[in-house]
Amino acid sequence: MIAREQVADPAIKQLEINSYASFAKLYPRRFCEKTGDRETDYIRWLLATNPNTPAPILDRLASEDVVSLLERIAEHPHTRQATLARLATHDNPRVRAAAAENPNIDKKTMWRLAHDIHPDVRLRLAESYSLPVAILQVLAEDDNPYVQNRARKTLNRLNQPFVVPLSFGCC
Repeated sequence: MIAREQVADPAIKQLEINSYASFAKLYPRRFCEKTGDRETDYIRWLLATNPNTPAPILDRLASEDVVSLLERIAEHPHTRQATLARLATHDNPRVRAAAAENPNIDKKTMWRLAHDIHPDVRLRLAESYSLPVAILQVLAEDDNPYVQNRARKTLNRLNQPFVVPLSFGCC
């Protein structure tokens, strides 16, 4: 069996070591100056999509203003409530909608998103099973019929027990 270090390109391995060392210091600006923008953007993307990225790095990355990156941070399972609250006030509705789907958001943020001006944000919030019933009931009375329908479906599914149908025999 060939060792992993023997297969990897030394230049790629060195870049990987440098990037981890730099981001361990919470993403310093001098790292951006040393590498090209494409490499930096790629590393940011990798960190935002990696399920093992710690919350302090996600907090630091959330200061960027790249919508696709902020969406990934808002969807990340380790994103802190304070960061999600900040992302829930972002100008772009895609970022707010991504924050609405994260089960880590606090109730105050949930209420704010339930009254969001953009219907897609409210729709994605209405799809959440971790949402309190009171907020789902507010969304079930929304002006938008799609939001109403989705909130009512979520409420119905929460009220019904999970049943697994058993089939015997063939077909």
